[in-house]
Amino acid sequence: METLLLKNIQSDRLPEWDETVLKIIALIQSPFGGGGNIMTAAVLHNGEPYRVIRCEGLREYMSLISDMVEAGFEELIGEGQARNGYDLIFQAGAAGIGNIPEAPEE
Repeated sequence: METLLLKNIQSDRLPEWDETVLKIIALIQSPFGGGGNIMTAAVLHNGEPYRVIRCEGLREYMSLISDMVEAGFEELIGEGQARNGYDLIFQAGAAGIGNIPEAPEE
């Protein structure tokens, strides 16, 4: 799993909940890669994509959906309905974005 900011985004103008997005990615990320198909997600801020997330394989894809929705994001396009080159598009939900629990220690 990889992520990057779009070119027109300045790091000092990131939404306050961007740290939550990065924590979700860190929890899902596998050191071995996911294998399989590559899917792309966009995270919107003020109605425009600001961060792109590249999922490798079904585990990363499904985990991203589950964890983002659990944190308070809404997924806007639904499974199998790619739009504007993205397989998933997330935006902050009306209830706001919650904290992500720390990863359990093994």
